[in-house]
Amino acid sequence: MSIERLKNQAQEVAYVALRLAELVDQKDLKEALEGSSSKFIHNLYTEQYREAKKELSGIQGLVALGANLGKINLENADLLSSKIHQLKQQLEQTESVSAQIRFQPVLKEIQAPVSQSKPRERKIETGQKQGNKANERQEKIVASIKSVGKMELREIMATFPEISERTIRYDLKNLCESGKLTRHGAGGPGNYYTAS
Repeated sequence: MSIERLKNQAQEVAYVALRLAELVDQKDLKEALEGSSSKFIHNLYTEQYREAKKELSGIQGLVALGANLGKINLENADLLSSKIHQLKQQLEQTESVSAQIRFQPVLKEIQAPVSQSKPRERKIETGQKQGNKANERQEKIVASIKSVGKMELREIMATFPEISERTIRYDLKNLCESGKLTRHGAGGPGNYYTAS
């Protein structure tokens, strides 16, 4: 797994943890979740993978505590815990590879002059492939809403932490326009969605 992909997934986990912290009304738990999320991202970006794993475990424990206290939705806690478990495994692999690279001698490659180098090929996804991904993603959103009856935006985002808020909002707009979902509410955090 590339470091950039790992960082993106880490950002999503930290984002969901911060969003859950916003919903917690217990000050100590809220501050601990926010602090651990920030420390986790800092440690990851400064390549302190062992410390990042410790912070992830801390986030996982805090979310479990919040769920046990009834401050965090149990489904959201389970979903985030699963994502954290996956991310910890990926961090272990990255930490292992990083350690191997540090101890290998540095080799300098001789590169051809710019005029002789070949242009890099770029793989660009076609609109159809992107459309298929969007359709699959939107169908998962509809199925999730059907399974529980109705969902608010924050619940949808917690259910799909790997999808950005912007993408979820875009999908919800398209699903409502196509008649697959119905939006209820006049705006703001009280809005919820049902399957049509």
